[in-house]
Order: sequence, then structure tokens, then C-alpha cells
Amino acid sequence: MGKIEQREDQVVCQDHSGHNSIWQCDVCGKKMCEECKAVGFNHKIYCDVCIEKVDLTPKQAFHPAGFWKRLAARLLDTLILGILNLFIWLIVIFFFSPILFITGAVISYLIYVACFTIIPMKVGQTPGKMAMEIEIVTRKGKLPGFFNMFFRHILGFTVGFFYVLGMIIFYNGLTSGMGTEHITSAIDFLKEYHRFGLSDTMVFFYCLLGIVMLAESVFIFFTKLKLALHDMWAGTRVIINL
Repeated sequence: MGKIEQREDQVVCQDHSGHNSIWQCDVCGKKMCEECKAVGFNHKIYCDVCIEKVDLTPKQAFHPAGFWKRLAARLLDTLILGILNLFIWLIVIFFFSPILFITGAVISYLIYVACFTIIPMKVGQTPGKMAMEIEIVTRKGKLPGFFNMFFRHILGFTVGFFYVLGMIIFYNGLTSGMGTEHITSAIDFLKEYHRFGLSDTMVFFYCLLGIVMLAESVFIFFTKLKLALHDMWAGTRVIINL
């Protein structure tokens, strides 16, 4: 392991002047002080550059989060999203108009996207995962990027996007046809949309994606790293935050 034991071997750290080096990278030989980002893995010392080239980092190799922890995190996220959306939909219900309903649906969808993409890109966790002390990383143990998170939730994003888009198209059809005067509540709008705004093909499409969304997490029970199907195609891992 690349620890510098002999005092005569010590040199001033090239990145932090005034500090003696105490570690040496086992790959490139770079000498590092206690302020450097030395990483110990598999009984070797790596500098911050060489650890990027390692196929497996410690976060990947150890402590994958199990199904029940992940399910609890998802339920907490659903509860938090429900509370946030509650305020939006109370406003929509009490001050109903079709255009306000559409606006509320768009805002709800954007909150959903933000919760499952932007927040994990910044901190590696959704609020539910923070509570359960688990986090999302890439195959190399880094914070996930936009495309990692987009593909991780692409089924939910797809269902939500086309459902809201269909609602907007349906509303435009109403305003150019019979009008919206006969729709006096949020329930009326939803009934009209589900009766006339959704084709049989779209209903089948939503049902199929919904079944896949429910079934794909079963893979966690049968993969060594406890990966759901969305982890595999998004290149992510869910690990215990030690």
C-alpha cells in the first residue's frame, strides 16, 4: 500500500506547499499529503485522477440498498409529492377553470421531474432516499447526471408527459368546438377527458407502461448488486449511505 513510511522519502506535496507527503499513488507514483484527495481501495492508494480510471469504486462494490429500503424511500417521496401537490390542487378545485386545471397538471408534472432528476443530480438523493440513508450513484460511484436520471425514470416521465400533453390537446379541442362552459368542476373536466380525450390505444399504452413500472423493480431480488431494471438501462446503483 502506498504509505510513505521513511522520513527521508518525504517530500513537499506538489499540490499543497508546506505539507509533507504521507501517501503515494500506487498507479502513477504521485506523492500526496493529508489534504489531498487520496482514496484507499482494494488495499491500494489512488490519487484523484487514477481513481477515475478504476472500473469499480468502493461505492459500487459494497452495500447495495435492498428492495424494502428502496420501497420505503419511494413511498416517502410519493407522500412528499402528494403534500406538495395538495396545495396546488386545492387552489385548482376552489378556483376552478379549465385553463387553471391544465396549469396545475403541468406544474405537478414539473415538480415530479424536478424531484427525480434535478435534486438527485445535486445531492445523489431524493428526499425519501435522504430519510432512508441511501443514495444514487453511477457505475463509477459518481453523482448521476441528467441522462442517468432521465433514463432511470423514463417510464414515469413518459406516462406523465403524454397524459398531460393529451390533456392540453383535449382542452384546445374543446375551446375550438363546443367550448368549456359545461365543465364547472375539476371532476367534470377529468370525466370529459377520460371519456372523450383518451383513445383506446392511449389507455392500452398507459396500462402497459404502468405494468412494466410495477414489475421492473422485482429484478432487485435476483441481481447481485440489487439492481432494478431502470438501474440497468440508466447505469445507476442505489447504495447505503455509510
